[in-house]
Amino acid sequence: MPPTEPLELRLSLRPLSEAQEDFLCDEWDAHISRHGKQTFAAVLLAGPALDSFFDLAKSLDGAGIEILSVVQDLVTASEIAERLEVSRQAVNNWCRGTRKAASDFPEPVVLAGAHLWDWGQVVQWARTHLVVNDAVQYPSPDEVAILNGHLASARQHAKGWLTAAVDPSMARKAM
Repeated sequence: MPPTEPLELRLSLRPLSEAQEDFLCDEWDAHISRHGKQTFAAVLLAGPALDSFFDLAKSLDGAGIEILSVVQDLVTASEIAERLEVSRQAVNNWCRGTRKAASDFPEPVVLAGAHLWDWGQVVQWARTHLVVNDAVQYPSPDEVAILNGHLASARQHAKGWLTAAVDPSMARKAM
């Protein structure tokens, strides 16, 4: 991804104290949400994705905030319509391929229950077919997997496992 465009990451976190929430909001301009017992934060990173991610992880670790994982921003057809400010019917037509412009609309990444699409793939498609005023970049599924691999490697490294190269600032004390 070009380093000049901000990258939005959605993080799954351990439950936060009020002070940790304040830190995330003040230092990283994070948007925090909860779904059941899960806590999530959306942050915008500037610069090369991996370097920015390591800076974020080090900063959050210093504040006692543990990143459990980077999560894909998965959306329903209704959410696509809302975010792109189009009708749900238009999105349904794109999904079925009944509009010429939609012949290459992304396939859903989850088919169980409601179909879910990766928002980054949808935005990338929309930028070529619609007028979209969203300069934010979103990680691809592969990039999410790479970042989660770094998190898992750091956790296992802290437990004494021999792991692939890990940024030392991400290695934590054994949990």
